[in-house]
Formats: sequence, structure tokens, C-alpha cells
Amino acid sequence: PSQGFDNIVYPNLVVNTPASQVRCSGTNTNAVNFTGTAGATFSWVNDNTAIGLAASGTGNIPSFTATNTGTSPLIATITVTPTLPGGPVCASSSKSFIIRVNPIPTVNTITDQTVCRNTPVSAINFTGAVNGTIYTWTNSNTAIGLAASGSGNIPAFTTTNSTNAPISGTITVTPSFGNPACTGTPITFIITVYPDALVNDPADQTLCVGSPTAAINFTGTSGATFSWTNDNPSIGLAPGGTGDIPAFTTLNTTTSTQVATITVTPSVTGGPGCTASAQVFTITVNPVPDVNNVASQTLCNNTATAAITFRGSVMGTSFNWTNSNTSIGLAGSGTGNIPSFSASNTT
Repeated sequence: PSQGFDNIVYPNLVVNTPASQVRCSGTNTNAVNFTGTAGATFSWVNDNTAIGLAASGTGNIPSFTATNTGTSPLIATITVTPTLPGGPVCASSSKSFIIRVNPIPTVNTITDQTVCRNTPVSAINFTGAVNGTIYTWTNSNTAIGLAASGSGNIPAFTTTNSTNAPISGTITVTPSFGNPACTGTPITFIITVYPDALVNDPADQTLCVGSPTAAINFTGTSGATFSWTNDNPSIGLAPGGTGDIPAFTTLNTTTSTQVATITVTPSVTGGPGCTASAQVFTITVNPVPDVNNVASQTLCNNTATAAITFRGSVMGTSFNWTNSNTSIGLAGSGTGNIPSFSASNTT
């Protein structure tokens, strides 16, 4: 009798190529699920365990945390091979894919700067541990003369400050590397711009000797202190001092007008020593004028008086006079000397 038998033909084994992946250090990979010949099992080997994946295994690769403790990208090549349990060792086609793990970039610390307005600031160059890092930055206060944001190094710029107080801009720098970008920890630094030290011009004062001056309260740049010098202490004011000048009683022991020139200079404590613009004002103290005695005159009616010239010790004095009896031929009042006139008496 005839005999039957089965002839089983197995296919060559195939595995579909998994997609390669790029990950940042510290992030999770996608799970890798192998597909290919029906019923096949899959074994794989990894040539770079530094990425956080074992050197070999069987079956699918679950998601894992990618690692890279260095400063350059790590590339692992994973080769997967299919087998068919229970079948003959048919030809099989292995496939490879890669998992790239990029490092987390850093940015080195930048020192804070304190500068005066209208001062050139040198270019600020960012550096970090990972070559090829891209640096983006933001600035919280464009009033200092720097743009609101940018990429790459900060070029040299000239500071601005239109106020009378210090202003600051906080610059935040963020490093990134690769595509998709791996972002590192940002750093911040501050640029503080001081204004020129200014003082508002005090009003000049003109007074009589023995009169109190008005108190002089200096104003100007916020936080400024003020020092002053006086070139004529004989008016009753010290040769110099700091802070406001309180009211004082003027002096003048001469017969001439005394003029004191006071120069006040501002400074800002804790600042970088910005330009200080001084102001000058004056206090003028006039002496008390006097008038010399004038000789009395006795005359007959219709005779000419002697001209009367007034004199005193203070040059430039003007003289005002009054007359109690106009019937003598002289007006009731006047200014300056009294010229000769014809005396009158009708009584």
C-alpha cells in the first residue's frame, strides 16, 4: 500500500526595521515592538550600554530612561535577529536601528555688571560644556539699551538710562542642543545702569546783612549725597560741608557787597563713580548803608540855599528824603541830592 507524508516549507525569516530614535538624556524612549515573520521571536544586541539599555535581550524593548553623562552625543546601534521556534534554521535577515542620546547642555555663569549710562559694554560671550550649544537670551528691561531677546552671544552695546535713579535688566540665558532640542538649566545675570550724578540748581539769594537765609535743600539723582564749598565764609557760612545748608544769619562787616559762590557736587554711594555735574549758585549779602550828617542852614527869605550832597560809607547808596515844611520852597520829598533853591517865607 502507498504511504503519505507532509512536506512543510518554512519561509526565510524577516524582521521589520524599527524606527531610529533621538532622545535627550534623562527622557524616556519609545517602546520598540518588533514585527516580521509570523510566529518569529526576536533577539537583539546593543553596542553601547552607556545609553541606559542592556547589551542584549530577547523580545520587545520596553521604554527606558535614556542616559548620557558626557558632553557629546551617544549613539547605540541595536541589531535585531528573528528566529522561528520549532522550525529549521532558515535564512534570516537581521535589521539594525539606532538610538541617539544627546547630552544636556550647560551655560557658564556670567558676572553681574554695574556701569554708568552712555558707557560701552563689551560683547558677552556664552560658553558651556557641550560643543554646538545654542544660547538664547531674554532681557527684562530694554531701557538699559539692550534688546528684549536674542540668540547667540550678546554684542557690544552702549548703555542708556533716561531716569535719575539706577535701573537694572535681568538677562536670562537658556542653552539648547540638538534636534529635537535638549534644553539645559538657564542662568541669570544683571546689568545695572547708573545715571550721571546730577544736582538741581539752587536759587541765588540776595539779602541784607543780619537777615536769615532760606534753607537750601539739595535735590537731584535718587540716592545721591551732596558736598559743597563756599568761597567767601565772611557771609556767615562755613567754607564747605555735606548735605543740605540750613538757614543762617548773614554777616557783612564791610561797607561793600559780599558775594559768596557755593559749588555743590553730587555723588552716588555704591555706584560705579559716574560723571558728577556740579552746580553753582550765589548768596549776596549787602551792607547796611548810612548817611553822613548834613549841616543845618539858616537863610533869609528869597536867598539861595547851599546845594546839599548826601554821602555815606557804602558806595552805590541811594538817598531818599522827606521835608516836613514845603512852605520853605522845598518839595515834600525826593530822591538823590537836593540842589540849591530859593528859600521862601511868606509869614
